[in-house]
Amino acid sequence: MEFSDQRLYRLDDGGPTPVLLTPGGLGFRFGDISIGGAQVIAVREAHSDGAGAVTRDTVAVELDGTGADEEAGIRSLASGSHFLAFPRFSPGGSRLAWIGREHPQMP
Repeated sequence: MEFSDQRLYRLDDGGPTPVLLTPGGLGFRFGDISIGGAQVIAVREAHSDGAGAVTRDTVAVELDGTGADEEAGIRSLASGSHFLAFPRFSPGGSRLAWIGREHPQMP
């Protein structure tokens, strides 16, 4: 993730230029990133309405760059919680686990 624009990039080993993975200007912020197969799994915060409301979901971002110009390469996998964290693939890669909690019921 590049802090200045909050977008995700892929840098290939020995590659000269990073490959853009997510769109800009939509108020997205990504964190808790995990790579599995041809996808990046991350928690996405959307700060897009200008009124201070934030929505969160766990997303899969395609590593091929199809999500760079639009959201087509980004799939929402889990949403609806005030707090989402730790999205991780199972050892076989067929399942995804994460933690979701509601505010104020947090430790």
